[in-house]
Amino acid sequence: MHQSMTAVLPRAGRQTIGRRVVNDRPHVSRADVDRLRAILHICARHGPSTQNRAGVPDLGAHLAGRISWVAQHDPARGGRPLTALEAVGWT
Repeated sequence: MHQSMTAVLPRAGRQTIGRRVVNDRPHVSRADVDRLRAILHICARHGPSTQNRAGVPDLGAHLAGRISWVAQHDPARGGRPLTALEAVGWT
């Protein structure tokens, strides 16, 4: 085992594996959910083209995939972003 890849983390600290917090149960970090909600909010107010800085061909499908990833790990947190995604005018 590589010592550089092993860490003993305190119980009170955030324990992450692959961008998921795994202290009590696996869930997505609050910062990731807040960032996703902010993107959806700006898409609804100013249009989806303002948030497609990376040039994703289908931004709606990309965001739906990110919401599905959040909902897979925490179904309660995935419901509100899904309704926000449906409120954006994707035309």
